[in-house]
Amino acid sequence: MRTETNHTAYHLPNTGFVRLVDVLKVIPVSKTTWWKGIQTGRFPKPVKLTERTTFMDSFIKRRA
Repeated sequence: MRTETNHTAYHLPNTGFVRLVDVLKVIPVSKTTWWKGIQTGRFPKPVKLTERTTFMDSFIKRRA
């Protein structure tokens, strides 16, 4: 019996902002690891657009 999986490749945009859930589709780390990486300077700091909305600058694509 053959099992097929549908893996859709996710690509970050060249410019703009992306949500953390989208970043984690490309960079396979946990949320905890991501936030610790921000604290240590390994990953870029997020951009807070509103009180409840935080995005990551898409320049992480060039660092990944």
